[in-house]
Formats: sequence, C-alpha cells, structure tokens
Amino acid sequence: MKRWLLQRISALILLFALAGLGWLVLVAAPLDEMHWRQLFAGAPARVLAGLAGFALAVHAWCGFEDMIGDYVRAAVARRVLLAAGAVWLLAGLAQLVSVLR
Repeated sequence: MKRWLLQRISALILLFALAGLGWLVLVAAPLDEMHWRQLFAGAPARVLAGLAGFALAVHAWCGFEDMIGDYVRAAVARRVLLAAGAVWLLAGLAQLVSVLR
C-alpha cells in the first residue's frame, strides 16, 4: 500500500511539474536555441525539470520493483535485476543533475 501511494503521489508531482514546464515553454515562444538556453538558465525551469526527473525516477522505481516482484521468481535474478535497475535510475538522475547545473 505504501509503494502504491508513493507511485500515485509521484505521478501527481510529475503532472504538475510537466504542466509548469509546458507553461514556461508556451510563454517563452519563440523557442530557438538561444531562447531555450535562456529558459533553462533560470531557476523555475531548472527546479521544475529537476522535480519532474526525481518524480519520474521514483515512479519508475515503484513500477519496476512491482514488475520484477511479480514476474521474476528466482531470488538471485530478482536481486540482480533490481540492482541493475537502481544503477540505471541513479545514472539517469546523475545525468539530469549534471545537465541542470
């Protein structure tokens, strides 16, 4: 139940963060490369993108963990797949942080 609620909360955070980013993009038209860089140089877009990335990682982890738990019966295989998924998600978050700096 806790993981189910966490996934729903992360979905709501993701929805609002992406809606905020969408609004910022619509307001900042026209979006050539210079304007796109200026948009993400500001704090609001960077905070919303970081929030969306973190919420997406939490949402994906909850779903991935449920999926592996449901379909992979061997304990060793389950641990290996969960570890690989964790590394993949952490690498994605590290990439997001490096881009948003």
